[in-house]
Amino acid sequence: LVAARTLTRGGRSRVTVNGDPATVGLLARLGEGLVEIHGQHEHHSLLRRERHLALLDAYGGLEEQAREYAAAYRALLQARDRRRRLAEAGRERAQRMDYLAYQVREIQAFEPKAGEAEALEEERRVLREAARIRELLHRAHQVLYEDDAAAAAAAAQAERWLEEVAAVDRRVADAARQAQELRYGLEELGRTVQAHLSGVEEDPERLVWVEERLQGYRDLERKFGGGAEAILEHLERAREELRELEQGEEHLGRLEGECRALEEEARARARALAEARAAAAARLEREMEEELAALGMPAVRFRVAREPVRSAEGLTPAGMEEVAFLVSTNPGEPPRPLERVASGGELSRIMLALKTVLAARDRVPVLVFDEVDAGIGGGVAEILGRRLRAVARGRQVLCVTHLPQVASQGHAHLRVEKAVAAGRTRVAVRPLEGEARVQEIARMLGGVEITPTALEHAEEMLKLGHGV
Repeated sequence: LVAARTLTRGGRSRVTVNGDPATVGLLARLGEGLVEIHGQHEHHSLLRRERHLALLDAYGGLEEQAREYAAAYRALLQARDRRRRLAEAGRERAQRMDYLAYQVREIQAFEPKAGEAEALEEERRVLREAARIRELLHRAHQVLYEDDAAAAAAAAQAERWLEEVAAVDRRVADAARQAQELRYGLEELGRTVQAHLSGVEEDPERLVWVEERLQGYRDLERKFGGGAEAILEHLERAREELRELEQGEEHLGRLEGECRALEEEARARARALAEARAAAAARLEREMEEELAALGMPAVRFRVAREPVRSAEGLTPAGMEEVAFLVSTNPGEPPRPLERVASGGELSRIMLALKTVLAARDRVPVLVFDEVDAGIGGGVAEILGRRLRAVARGRQVLCVTHLPQVASQGHAHLRVEKAVAAGRTRVAVRPLEGEARVQEIARMLGGVEITPTALEHAEEMLKLGHGV
C-alpha cells in the first residue's frame, strides 16, 4: 500500500493511494489502521472509549469468542426481524400475498438474465448502424479482393515475382516467404470481413424487439433496483416472503420458539464472554501497573471499568457490558477517564505500557511516540528504551526523544535539525551511523562540550543497547 499526500505552498494538496486519486478523509481512515501516534495531542485508540473493549479482547485472546457471540446476536436479530415482518404481514396477509404474487409473476414472465441487458445494448448499437457497418465492411472487402488493384491479388503477384527472383538469388528467399505470409494474412482477413458482412443484416423487427426488451429492463430496474442481479435477488426475496406468508401462523409459532432459543444462546454466550473479560481485565490491571511502575509511574493505578450496557434487553453486538480504561495518577484520587487525568507524557507512557503488554496481539504496524520520556531520566529512561525496543520487534516504532538512554536503544538514529540559511528556516532529517551516532549520544549526555568521558560513556551505552 503506497499512500502519498503532496502539499503546495499555496495550501492545496493532492492525495493518492496506490497511484489513484483519493481524498484526505480516505487517507485518514486508512491511517487509523496503519499508524498510531502517541504524543501530547494524539492518542488514537487509547482515548477512544469504543476501542477499549477491542483492546481488552485482544489482550485476553477473546476475539474468536467475541465473534461467536456477535454471530449469535446477529442470528437473534435476524430471527426477530423475520418474526416482526411476519406478524405485521399477518394483519394484511391477503393483500400482501397478492402484491408479492404479482411481483413474482411480473419478473418470471420477463425472465431477466444476468448480462443480457449489456448484450442487448451492444446489439442495439449494431442494428442501428447496420447499413453503415455493411457499407464499410463491403468497402474493406473490395479493397482486399474485388478491386482491380485488390490487396490480396497484389500480394500474390509480388509473391510470384519474388519467388522467381529467389530461384536465382537465394538472398531474396526471406522476402518471398514474407510475401507468402502476407498473402495468407490478407486472405484470412478477407474471409473474416466476409463472415462479418454476412452476419450483419438490417432487421427493423429485431431492433424493435431489442428496444422493447431494454425498456422492460428499465421498467423493472425502476421498481426493483438496478441490474438483472438486483431484480433476481428481489424475486428470490419475494418468493421467500410469499412462502412465509403462505405458511402463516404455523411459521410464526416456529419463529417464536426460534427467537427464544437464539436469545438463550446469545445470553449464555454473553455471560461466558463477560466472565472471560472480567478475568482478562484483572490480569491486564496487574500487568499494566507492573509495567507502569517500571516506566517510572509507580503511583499510577490502572483500572478496567465494566458496566452493563444501556439497552432495554441488556445486550448489544459487543456483549452485555461496556468497558473503559481508567487511571489514578496520584494516591487517594479515584480512577478517572484517561483524557481527564493524564498529561501528554503520561499518556504516552501509558500507551507504551499497553502496547508492551499487547505486543503479541496488537496489529497496528507503525507506532509513533512523542514526549514518552517527559519527566523521567536515569535508570527509568533506560528501561523505557528497552521497552520501546521490545515493542519494535514486531512493528515499526518511531520515538522522538531527548534522552540518550532512549536514543541509544534504537535500531536506527535520525537527527532532526533546524537551520536558517539565506533568511529562510529549513528543517532537515539526517541519519546517524558509526562515529556520528556516538558523537550525538555524547552530546545528549554532556551538553555543548563533548568530553572523552562522554564519548566513552556514549560508546558503552550503544554497546549495551544493542547487546554488543
